Amino acid sequence: VRVFKYSKNGQYLAWATADGVYVLNTEDNKIFMEVSKRGIMDIDFSPRNTYLSTFEKYVSDPNKPAHKNLVIYDILSGEAKMDFTQKNPKNWEVQWTEDESVVARLVNDQIEFFDITNKSLLNKFKLKGMTTFSISPGKSPFVATFVPEIKGNPASVKIYSYNNYKSPVSAKSFFRVDNIDMYWNDLGTNLLVLTHTDVDTSGTTYYGETALYFLAIAGNYDCRVELDTGAPIHDVAWSPNSREFIVIYGLMPSRAILFDYRAKPVFEFPRNHRNFVKFNLCLAGFGNLAGEMDFWDLKTLKKIGSAQASNASYCEWCPDGQHIITATLTPRLRVDNGYKIWHYTGVKVFQEEIDELYQVN
Repeated sequence: VRVFKYSKNGQYLAWATADGVYVLNTEDNKIFMEVSKRGIMDIDFSPRNTYLSTFEKYVSDPNKPAHKNLVIYDILSGEAKMDFTQKNPKNWEVQWTEDESVVARLVNDQIEFFDITNKSLLNKFKLKGMTTFSISPGKSPFVATFVPEIKGNPASVKIYSYNNYKSPVSAKSFFRVDNIDMYWNDLGTNLLVLTHTDVDTSGTTYYGETALYFLAIAGNYDCRVELDTGAPIHDVAWSPNSREFIVIYGLMPSRAILFDYRAKPVFEFPRNHRNFVKFNLCLAGFGNLAGEMDFWDLKTLKKIGSAQASNASYCEWCPDGQHIITATLTPRLRVDNGYKIWHYTGVKVFQEEIDELYQVN
């Protein structure tokens, strides 16, 4: 097995082997879809689990038509609905509106929007120099775009209402930015933009400079999130309620701050060696840190449990919101591989050691 993935609602489990892709219904544990195709490297579900995208390594052959190495299948029928040529394996996944009525992909500096049911092109949006875009969740989709610095012009993030690209509803420009990460809240009403610069001119850190910006689709508010100047940003996460987010930043012991929906700080957690945040709230220190985890009750803002998962390279909440799984994976670390399941009170409820563990979910 090269890779496996659960659908968002947990109903389906898909995996890819050297010979093809298989999809299992977890309710009866029966394989109901099978695609015999060699070379598939990755897979991805659509938001409502109607479609499965597959990606295989692009192969160039001047004597053949362009290799269609990205294919979207209807999960129930197994029919290949659309296929594309995708040369770059980085960010190969197509993007969807939440209702799956639109599927989109970036070709050079142009977004192409398709209706997959009719296999037709709906719209195109070209923005000179665009390298990244992100479709918001929510019933009324918005499209965020990123254009890096070009010939002295600042980099910019702009948010457009879907199908109206004449003028953005919100925009932010900045200098000294090489790349970004975009984080929508679950409602699709606010966007956090984490900017990265490869070189830190202040000399504070060898990781480069980072900054965080807040934009609202209403267009009536945007700002730079106020953090200590030059402090490296380790992690950012929205609360599932879409009205709060947490930022972990600064030299160790780092600061972790809870912000409201106007990017105003409302609570600071005790300083500690932390670089990871995941709601239902866990603050942890992984990587070159000791693997300490703290669990917090957001209503009372009290710590309710602690644990230590040394050498963990993966951490995710279980769907019940009561348990969390940590794992040490190959090739990040080739010793002490395995996974552990913890209760939020800090009690370890299960552990299994595995010689070579590549993926857990």
